[in-house]
Amino acid sequence: MPYHFDHIDRKIIHILQQKSNTTNLKLSQNIGISPGATLERVRKLEKRGVIQGYTLSLGLERIHLRTQAIIMLSLINVHHITIKNVQQRLEKWHEVFHCYQTLGQWDLFLHVIVPNIDNLQNFLAIKLSTLNEIKNIHTMVLTHTLKKNSILVMPNALD
Repeated sequence: MPYHFDHIDRKIIHILQQKSNTTNLKLSQNIGISPGATLERVRKLEKRGVIQGYTLSLGLERIHLRTQAIIMLSLINVHHITIKNVQQRLEKWHEVFHCYQTLGQWDLFLHVIVPNIDNLQNFLAIKLSTLNEIKNIHTMVLTHTLKKNSILVMPNALD
């Protein structure tokens, strides 16, 4: 049975997306219901998998991670065993921030974050190039973030 998101659920989600460390008391004051009812709603959203965690956003340059790249990989085949093998290796490499499996010309998109270009080159030459499952690699170094969004607007179709 689909879950119905009323205006209170939507307010909770909106507030927590803006500031995930909002206290339950502050959240209840902002949405206009008791702290107990607010906590119950938040737990229900967590249990249903709508809220899947609370994160911290870091200033990458402040922690000396100044180089980001999108690396597109074409695999020798897209058999589930091949993908699983590559995934297991990528999970061990801290440079890989995100990995997406895609349809189209490229099979995987990696979002890689490293301190500098030398570290990126080392990652490509020493780690990524050792994966026998890779047919082609295409790298794009990111220069500027033009838009960054951490808030998703829930479409009405979810009701």
